Amino acid sequence: MSYAHPTKDKAFLENLINAFEQQYKVLNEEERQAVKMIFSYLAGQNQAISENYDAIAHFYDDLLSFMGYQVPAKIAQALTECLNWHHQNLTIFDAGAGTGLLGDFFRKAEFKGRLIGLDISEKSIQYIQKHRSGVYNKAKVGDLTDLSGISDASIDVVASAGVIGIAPPESLDELLRITKPGGLMVYSFNKARYESEPTWEQKHQSFLQQKRWQPIEGYPKTYLYYNNQQLKAPGYFHLFMFEKI
Repeated sequence: MSYAHPTKDKAFLENLINAFEQQYKVLNEEERQAVKMIFSYLAGQNQAISENYDAIAHFYDDLLSFMGYQVPAKIAQALTECLNWHHQNLTIFDAGAGTGLLGDFFRKAEFKGRLIGLDISEKSIQYIQKHRSGVYNKAKVGDLTDLSGISDASIDVVASAGVIGIAPPESLDELLRITKPGGLMVYSFNKARYESEPTWEQKHQSFLQQKRWQPIEGYPKTYLYYNNQQLKAPGYFHLFMFEKI
């Protein structure tokens, strides 16, 4: 089993693709291979990440909806409980925005502020620009390890669904840099990977010891990734939330 969600089990992935095709669309060979690849261990492989997410951007929302992907809803719920959601001066940075699903959840939860999205997949950003232009104030292609175009302490909330852990540990340094003191960082992390790769817990602990952030009470929380009971997709994720000091 892969550390990535949900699994590299070939039988599961074939079942997923076949079931998806019955309800949505028949995939070509490139698309089928890309679906298999995004559920494998692509951490740090920027070119492979970009190419495979480019290949599925036009049906990625449908795939996640079919699987019952829960991460965006849980992040939106967490932030509505912690923030004055209707404050128009808030800026949220969607780190690894993909096709904009997380931003869509924010707007449906009546977030009124400014929303900026960044992703390494050009086709995903193009999808946002075409289909969710009213959701994001700005969306562009970029790498989370180099946010030099964003000023220090300029973002109220950094949110990320299913990306931290694929993006390398140094991405947290950049994301914390752009977050305002008192601002929030909230993101999901594959539970199995977090427990298997001590680098990430060490990174968290180093920020705590350096008094760069502090955890929000009650976090992390742990949830099932997907709620499509017929697929029986394995895998849980931790939801982390920190306040920058």
